[in-house]
Amino acid sequence: DIEETRTLLDDMRQRLEGATNAMNDFDERRKQIEQLEVRLARAEALSRDVRSTVELISAQRAVVDQVMERSGTLVVQAKQAEALIEVLRAECSIASMMRGSIQKLRDQREAEVDLSGAGLE
Repeated sequence: DIEETRTLLDDMRQRLEGATNAMNDFDERRKQIEQLEVRLARAEALSRDVRSTVELISAQRAVVDQVMERSGTLVVQAKQAEALIEVLRAECSIASMMRGSIQKLRDQREAEVDLSGAGLE
């Protein structure tokens, strides 16, 4: 009877140890899952931050592209302005030469009129 109780008690102790080990394993798994959930939450937050940063960079790139396009237009306009300045300088030079020539002709005409007027008297 005592031997049978001892065997039963040993069997019960082994089952209890097995159950205790299983509970410890379960508790360890639960802690691992909690740690994974925390890591997952951090990863999701990081993912949102990255997505937000990518959207911001995309918007900034659009602005940079627009500035580059405008700067290209400005380069063309600057070259056109330089060409126009050269044309205006040439026209100014021609106008100055024409003015000088007209003035010479007037002076010659006045001299001729003075000479012909002096000859009449």
